[in-house]
Amino acid sequence: MKKLSFFALALLFSLKMVAQDCDAYYAMKKGAVLAYSFRDGKGQETTVSETTILDLSSVGNGVNARIGYKMLSNGKGDTISGESTVRCQDDVLTMDFGNFLPPKTQASFESMEIEVSGDGIAIPNRLSTGQKLPDAHNEVKMLMNGTPIITMSFDMVEREVLAKETVTTPAGSYECMKISYRLNSGGAMINGTSTTIQWYAKGVGMVKSESYNKKGALESTVLLTRVSGL
Repeated sequence: MKKLSFFALALLFSLKMVAQDCDAYYAMKKGAVLAYSFRDGKGQETTVSETTILDLSSVGNGVNARIGYKMLSNGKGDTISGESTVRCQDDVLTMDFGNFLPPKTQASFESMEIEVSGDGIAIPNRLSTGQKLPDAHNEVKMLMNGTPIITMSFDMVEREVLAKETVTTPAGSYECMKISYRLNSGGAMINGTSTTIQWYAKGVGMVKSESYNKKGALESTVLLTRVSGL
């Protein structure tokens, strides 16, 4: 009986250590809630969202987090909700690309089923200034009654860690790693190129994001507005 108790404690400790290794740039803690404000190029709020860490599970030598999210379009009352997964394996976080679809795109196809495939978005648990990050190719299909209607492709290239900066949002001040990438989009209504800069804080995740069009004009901003349960 004593051996069993010791083994159980050792297992719990090992799972806890795995979880700690996997929370570098994401809020990998069950029950944590993060709220965001989506704003247009003029700073006007268009959408608010709330992300909740619903559950954590050990998979091999890594951890999977089941994420619940909901978005509310400002002034329209349209709510979009769903679930996604964040995976941590071999000191790398991988997020579903569906998490990064603009709210406007999601709302446009609210009545359809969304199918996301591809590399996801990988962020190493250890980041340093000047570090190059892997490119990512992802596809999003809109289906009606199981039949693909629209296919869109998204290529994230030239991903790089630019600097370490302190960022202040309505949720507080955070020491962040600043990451940039170029997004090449193809398909229905979204052909084009844009540049995105994001700030990630340890144990929290994305704190701020800015997207610019090919002419360098600010198109949208995302800000962390509230955090609880961390």
